[in-house]
Amino acid sequence: MKAFFKDLIMSARFLAAVCAFMVPGLGSMMAQTTLTGKVTDDNGSPLPGVTIMVVGTTQGALTDNEGEYSIAVENGDELEFSCLGMATVRKVYEGQETIDVTMSEDNLYLTETVVIGYGAMRRESLTGSVSQVQGDEILKGPATNVTSVLAGKMTGISSVQESGQPGADQAALRIRGSQYNVKYIVDGIPRDIDDIDPNEIESISILKDAAAAAVYGLGGAGGVIIVTTKSGNVGDTRISYTGSGGVSMNANYPEFLDGPGYAYYYNRALELDGLSPRFSQEDVQSMIDGTNGFGNTNWIDATFGTGINTQHNVSVSGGTEKIRYFASLGYLHQKGNVDNFNYTRYNARINLDANIAKNLVFKFGIAGQVGDQRTPGLQAGGSWNAETSESALQYYSIAEQAIYAHPYLPMYYEGDYVGSYEGHGRYYNPIAAMNESGKYKSVTTSLQTTATLQWNLPWVKGLNVKFTGSYDKTFEVAKNLSTPYYMRAENFSTALGNGTQTYSSGLVTDPRGNNEAKLVEGLAQTQQMVGQASINFDRTFGKHDVKALALMEFTDWKYNNFGAKGKGLDFVELPELGQVGEADGDSGLPVYGSSSQSRSVGFVARLNYAYDSRYLIELSGRYDGSYKFAGNVKGKRWGFFPSASVAWRISNEP
Repeated sequence: MKAFFKDLIMSARFLAAVCAFMVPGLGSMMAQTTLTGKVTDDNGSPLPGVTIMVVGTTQGALTDNEGEYSIAVENGDELEFSCLGMATVRKVYEGQETIDVTMSEDNLYLTETVVIGYGAMRRESLTGSVSQVQGDEILKGPATNVTSVLAGKMTGISSVQESGQPGADQAALRIRGSQYNVKYIVDGIPRDIDDIDPNEIESISILKDAAAAAVYGLGGAGGVIIVTTKSGNVGDTRISYTGSGGVSMNANYPEFLDGPGYAYYYNRALELDGLSPRFSQEDVQSMIDGTNGFGNTNWIDATFGTGINTQHNVSVSGGTEKIRYFASLGYLHQKGNVDNFNYTRYNARINLDANIAKNLVFKFGIAGQVGDQRTPGLQAGGSWNAETSESALQYYSIAEQAIYAHPYLPMYYEGDYVGSYEGHGRYYNPIAAMNESGKYKSVTTSLQTTATLQWNLPWVKGLNVKFTGSYDKTFEVAKNLSTPYYMRAENFSTALGNGTQTYSSGLVTDPRGNNEAKLVEGLAQTQQMVGQASINFDRTFGKHDVKALALMEFTDWKYNNFGAKGKGLDFVELPELGQVGEADGDSGLPVYGSSSQSRSVGFVARLNYAYDSRYLIELSGRYDGSYKFAGNVKGKRWGFFPSASVAWRISNEP
């Protein structure tokens, strides 16, 4: 039986590794010396599906069913042999003909403590699908925010990053292809993870299936991501610094036609319709020479350049048996690859753990973030939503203008910006939009506090009572100054054919159609309070392991915003609402505001039982109360979300 199970695991490892190596480019290699060898376990049995990587490169190979491999190497290369459940081995190539490796089981992998919903368990005791990655793994790659690196670090999770704009480059995560949103938990409290400094993270767990996520009720339908921040350890004070810098650019972008190429294919399209060509040979020559009102502009290269990312973090940790501490200060600056797009973030966190009395533990955490985002008046990407402000509409965006701008036109004509006719009465010039459309500024300040008191009852071994409370507050102040700019419009329909491009005698307004400066300023604030009270039991009776949890949780969430709009600024250098000439009611009321709030209560129960680390069972459920349920069944505000899972560890059978 044990041999059968082992063969089954080996086959699964091999298939999983083969799938991983189907990613394009992973196994691409240069012509090098071919090294061969064999990988076995402690018993001498071959290990299929072992990944062999040249450290510091993407060059790798896999062992076959006989545990044998071959890989192209250079003298001095360091090879890393890794396999799920086995301790990683490293070897240095120094001209050997073969390198054989023996791998041992990674006992730490099975005994590793994994954070789960409202608690933690040893990995070998899990019955649900849970993955965990340590914070050090996240920091091995460039990580300005957590969501953008998770997909490449853990299985079962996918990400879509819809924007690379500084301060808005978070990825939308999905677990196992679920259509529902992921629920995020930070230090046991529902919170966003977008603005966490990766240097503050101890571990990240992902609850992938219903068995693992049922304790979060309806909110866990799309899976749960749990972030645990660092805490202090007993020992001398340790000061750490981490700094990084990098560049960002468009890695993959369509290749657009130049001016002569555009003219050629435009004429061909007209000819296929039986029409006369729009551009003559003289026109094309003027494009090449950049004369007579023509140009040969690569609007993509002119708009998109190279961005710069800078990140610094300083942390202090240490403590005694009585009190332990961790403190962190972080700084991030992103300069976009489009001019005038910048984002700066400051992070601070303090976590304290104190044994304030015998059997009484107190934990307190406080974190703050300040994010400062600056952009032009027109956004980089935008949205097609009709309710979106005109500055954020996608068909006004700088990227959209760069795509639509005609390559046979110059950026400027007689000192004025040149406007490419878009076809719907609008004229585009991405450089003008980038430099002249105004200024947008948003400053978000958030404060998060968490306090936990745990009492380990002395008269019942393994029993404790815990109370947790949190209070979070977020403020956002945003100001958008829209300044009109003007362009010389191309006379697209007037084809002279003599090598000259003509323009309007007057100037046309920008795509928004504004003839005066407009100012929008608003304030939004969010408040959340969470309270938890739980009873936990964890004890071993001979070969019987028993864990139990009973918990009550309530959440109170409030949000409100207000703002005002004005126009007719005499001095755009002084963008204040007190300086506007009149209220701006062109698009809705000049003064606006709204508020919302929600409350929920949940009761959680979970029971885990294991016999001799072989037979495991978990029963869990959550009884959720929310006013939102009343819309499904009249008068019913409660829902029950149960789960049951069992596991049999065949490898532990005698």
